[in-house]
Parts: sequence; C-alpha cells; structure tokens
Amino acid sequence: MRPSTCEYQLNKKPGDLFKNLAKHVAKGQGSDQITAQEYVRSHAASLSAEKCAGLGNIVQLKEGIQYMLFSNIDVSDGLVNGTTGTLKRIQKYLDTSDNQIRAEFLWFEFDEESVGVKLRVKYAHLYNAHSNNNQEVIPRNWTPFFPSTVSYRIRSGLKWSVERIQFPITIAEALTIDKAQGQTYPCVAFDLNQTSKRGVKTMNKSHLYVALSRVRRVEDLYLFGAQSIVEGIKHQFANEATRRKIAEEQAENDSTNKEMKRMQAECPFINRFRFTEETYREKKKGPRVSVCIHNVANLKAHLGCVQADFGMMNADVLILVETATRTCEASIEMPPRARNENTYYGEYWINNFRLVNMGSSRREGAKNGCALYVRKSIESSQLAFLADNSNRAGVYDGNKVCELGLFGFRINGKDFRVIYAYNHPKSNLENFYRELKAFMVENKLDIENNREKAHKVYVIGDINVNLRDLAEQNSNSNARVALSN
Repeated sequence: MRPSTCEYQLNKKPGDLFKNLAKHVAKGQGSDQITAQEYVRSHAASLSAEKCAGLGNIVQLKEGIQYMLFSNIDVSDGLVNGTTGTLKRIQKYLDTSDNQIRAEFLWFEFDEESVGVKLRVKYAHLYNAHSNNNQEVIPRNWTPFFPSTVSYRIRSGLKWSVERIQFPITIAEALTIDKAQGQTYPCVAFDLNQTSKRGVKTMNKSHLYVALSRVRRVEDLYLFGAQSIVEGIKHQFANEATRRKIAEEQAENDSTNKEMKRMQAECPFINRFRFTEETYREKKKGPRVSVCIHNVANLKAHLGCVQADFGMMNADVLILVETATRTCEASIEMPPRARNENTYYGEYWINNFRLVNMGSSRREGAKNGCALYVRKSIESSQLAFLADNSNRAGVYDGNKVCELGLFGFRINGKDFRVIYAYNHPKSNLENFYRELKAFMVENKLDIENNREKAHKVYVIGDINVNLRDLAEQNSNSNARVALSN
C-alpha cells in the first residue's frame, strides 16, 4: 500500500524520529488506588484514542515536521482545533516513575505569529533556561507547548479512574480541504484530482473555493493532478463563451432589460444638487451658494458621520436640525475672539467650517436644536446669520416644536434670505404656519414689508408635512388664511 503524504514526509524529512509514549496516572483512594495502578500496568497502553478525547498512546515526533492541534486548548490565545505549526525542538526528560524518556514540552513555530502569545509570556524564563551550550538562542517566536491531560473512567460507578497525558497534535504535512478552512498558509500545493478511497471524484465548487483561497498571493499557489490544467483552461473558455452567448440572447428578450435600456436612453438621471458629488469643489465655477440641511438626530453622537459625508462637507452652508444640544442659554452668534479657536462649542467643531449659530432648548432630555455652519472661505460680510426664534415663548413647549432661523447673502448684486425650519412630527400644520408668519413679520419678510426691498426669500427645512397636499386639505384652511394674512 502506498504511504500517505504525511507518512511519506515524516520518513523523508532528515532527523531522528522520537515516539513519545503517553504517561498514565492512576487516580483513586486506598484499595481503589491499587486497582487503578494495576489497570495502568496491564491495560492503559491499549486504551484507544477515541476513549481519551483523541489522545493516542504514541505520538510520532520529528523536528521540522508540521503538526496540527485537534482540540481547543486556549481559544483566546489562538490554540484551537485546526491550528498548525512546525515542530522546532523536542524538550525531553527521564520519567523516573517508569524509567521512560518522554517529551516534557515541545517548541513550536506556529504559522500565525499571534498564536501562543500568552504561552510565550507565561513561560518567558524557558527561553534562556533551555538554550544549549553552543550559545544557540531559542527564537522568541517559538512557543513552548505542553501535553494535555484527559481522565478516563472504565465504567460508571467506579471510584477510580485513569489519566492519560499526551500532546493533542497530529501530523499535518497534508490536510483535507475541510480541515484547512479558515487557515492561511505561506504556500499551498493543491491536487486537482480529488477522489475518495473508492476512486469517486469528491471535488465540488465549495471545496475548490476553500482550497484556492488559503494563500495571500496567487504566486504561492501550486496546482497538480491527473487532468491537464491547460486543457481545463481551454474548456473553461469554451464554456464561458457559450454561457455568454446564451445570456445575451436571453437579455434581448427580457422585459426588465428592455426597460432599463429605455430609461438609460430617455430618462437619464441628472443630479440637481451638484455639491453632493465628490468632485464638486474642483469643478465649481462662478458665484453660487450651496445649502445642505440634514436631520442629524443628535449631533454629538453623529458628528463623525457628518464629517465623513463628502456631500455635506462640500456645502457652503450646513444646517443640522434635531441636534439634541443644550449648550447655550440663548442662541447667539459666535464671538469674534473665538472664531479661530476650538474653545467655543469645541465638541461640535467641524473642519473647514465655523459654527455661526446654535439654537437649542434648555429642557432636560430635549432632542431638538438647530446648528448653522458656514464654510470658512466665505466671509461674514458675504453671508451672515440674521435671527432665529429660540427666545420666542412656546417654541419648546411639549411637542409643539417649531424652530426657525434666518441668514442672508448677496450674489451678483441681489439679496437673498433663507429661512431654515424644523417642525416636530407631532406639531400640526396650522401651528407651523402660524410660527412662520410671525417670524416673517418680525423680520420684515412678509409681502407688505418686503415689497420695497424685494429680497428673494426661500424656506427650507425638515417640516414633516407635504406642502403639495395643502391645497387639497380643507381641514388646513385656517393655516392657509394665517399665512396669507
């Protein structure tokens, strides 16, 4: 019979083969101890590995051979079932209990350097103690590995037991694909002609994926087998061409594909908000002000998300609502002495922006609040905060929250006013329009006061109502009247 790959490598590798005999210890009290000792002398060596959690009576050890753990020793230290490493040195001792030479512990170099860190720290004293007289220093990436102990009771009801002490390792010069899953190796040789003992082909797509993905670079993967790899590539190309032809014929008659082509030709997507594109600031030409408003749902918690969004970071004006801030007693403009320092509202600082205004509630647990940020490259003489309604009574009264702010800017000699708003979902439409009208009158933006100045006024925000449905909602007639008046 042809030897297995593991046996072949074990015999081929130069060096002495050491057969480590398991140590058996009798456990019991009084006469039970004597019975256990008699059993150890006569029968313990014949105990099968299956009865001792896989620990065999003999483990063949040779330096330079790769071994694999078949049990979980310490999951946190990477010493788990399937971990592989190369045996570098066998530390032997004379067991005086039976005058048998055994391995006290083994020096392993594991494939992953992170495996065995805790053991290397715990037994750091062994590195100097076991360096030989030729001043050969044991490398620090070698890990001392100790045998495991398994207790076996011949049958239930007995008051004595036998302990087997042995290394939970097996030769792993070759591995099955299933056992190699989850591992990474410096190089892999893969037999394409995978068959069972009866000659039946066992390779499937899952096995193929696992086998080919155990290395980091394709240069470290070696393929061999009975079938020609070149023939396999030609066969793959032929199959791929046939598959592509069939797929193209099916796509021509597919209704979904036809609709997608029609939409691409007749309904191309045009982004109206160019500042949300990553290259906006590079392509920006001419005078324009881009305004972005966003319900941030707690600014402190989501500040990192805001800073990672290139659409928001490209805007000239950034308005964040529902900030859950309680940082000031009144909504005030950032003082000039602190504009260039991270000392005012420091925890809400955003790179390349200055915090112009922070409106917030003083109530405990309030989730509302509005923050107005302006890009630093825009001078305060070009764009300025004008007012908000944070000091107006009733703004933060229960769920009837309607926060309003106002800023203005000039482009090409024309003045613009922007009202930004946040209306609580439970605040009705009538309440929102009443607050909006009062705010516009107070800041002389209503029709009567704004006729001479002719400011263009825009209202943006998270209003939580569908304004297009307003004309169809008879129940909101009072709101329409309130706004028109």
